[in-house]
Amino acid sequence: MKKLFGCAAVIFCLANTPASAWDASYLLQYPEPIQAGNWLLDVGVGFGLGGANTLIPPILFTFEYALPLGGLPFSLGGLVGFAWSHYEGNSWYYSPSQTKYIQDWFHIPVGFRIAYHFNWGVKNLDTYVTTTLGADIMIYDGYHKKPDGSKGASYDNTATAFDWLMIGTHIGARYYFTPMIGAFLELGGWSPHYAALGLALKF
Repeated sequence: MKKLFGCAAVIFCLANTPASAWDASYLLQYPEPIQAGNWLLDVGVGFGLGGANTLIPPILFTFEYALPLGGLPFSLGGLVGFAWSHYEGNSWYYSPSQTKYIQDWFHIPVGFRIAYHFNWGVKNLDTYVTTTLGADIMIYDGYHKKPDGSKGASYDNTATAFDWLMIGTHIGARYYFTPMIGAFLELGGWSPHYAALGLALKF
């Protein structure tokens, strides 16, 4: 009898718990820390753009404005960044006076972002999925290096700049430690990063 009463008490308590006060309609609303009209600014470091010889990984700056579209919790904004890849090899076939060749790739990703925000009823948490469309402006510099370290003749310098189509979809999360300051993490691909993390600001 005591066991039956105990089970009934547990079921009664669970039935009267507000189930974290969450229901599916929350997915049509901004999460708790975000309101329409907020500016969301992220500054972070990414991984994936630049290749194995990266000197400076993608430094990313994103900005979004929380703007409901059709009454749904969207944000619109953009992304800019910078990355630097460097390679140095032996120039056996060129000249004994120029024994090394240098190749530098400077990446400047620029794009438009649109994000949809999910409300899971967790305080201070913003989760979202975002799509970026833009261009990776790549500036290339290839040259032979002289023994004294100075710049010699061009190396494979048939083009100086390329504009690659940049498109990527990421899932992300921001957690705010204060009303204005938090941290973010994004995962996905393709451009300009497969993963990124850093500082999240909200105004």
